[in-house]
This record gives sequence, C-alpha cells and structure tokens, in this order.
Amino acid sequence: MLLPFSTDSTGKTKAAAQSDMHYISPTQFFFLPRDSNAGYGRSSFLSLFRHADIFDISSATNVAGSTYDGFNNPIASTSGVLKAGITPATYCSFIDYNINAQLNRFGVHNGGAQDSTLLNEKWESLVLACVHGGDNGDENDQY
Repeated sequence: MLLPFSTDSTGKTKAAAQSDMHYISPTQFFFLPRDSNAGYGRSSFLSLFRHADIFDISSATNVAGSTYDGFNNPIASTSGVLKAGITPATYCSFIDYNINAQLNRFGVHNGGAQDSTLLNEKWESLVLACVHGGDNGDENDQY
C-alpha cells in the first residue's frame, strides 16, 4: 500500500506515521495515519494530519511464502518503487479528525491555546462497535 503523505509545519512532505490497525473484514482494515510529534518542542500544538483511513488487500499481491518473503529480497527499491508484478493494497482516505468545525461540536479543538480541550496528542487506538443488534454476522448488524 502506498502510505498517505502529510506536510509538516516547514512544508516538507513525508509519509505519515501509523499508530494502529483494526480489522474490519478479511480484506479491509482501519489504520491511523498522522503527522509525527505535532507540537513537540514547539510553541504551536496544531496537528496538520490526523486520520482514520482504510486499506483493502483484496487485490494486493500476497508475498507470504514467495521469493519476496525474506529480508534479503525486498519487494521495493530503496526509493520505494515496487518490483514488477507486485500490486499494493488499495488506500482510501476516510475520516480527517483535525477539522475544528467538527471537533468544536464535541468541545475540543486542534491548535490554539493549550488547555483541557486541546486535542494535541496523537490517538493510538480505534474501536468498532455494533450499533444495531449483536455481532452475530447477521446482515442487519451495522457498524
């Protein structure tokens, strides 16, 4: 999967850090890409990139047990270019939770004054909960 990119406060673009991965289905997973150390050692506590996104492996190449399943035969060059025949997982941006207009609805904010409602720490986990019925595989279960 091509990791999402973020731009830091100096304008440098880099791959976003990843905090957590959560099972959705046998081929889909949530993960938490984010900027790294937003505000650490700085006077600003503004996070520039913090998401809950999804990746899907249904069309990706399974390299387990292949010639690429080892430390001395990587699937990509040192510059990140995949070798021929390797298909990455599909990435889908899902939720951007740095949007102050939405955060303010819950009494928190991104950036600004360092107070008890500042959302300045990275989020480390994610949970899915069934909101209708039980988790019994019924098609009426809603997540």
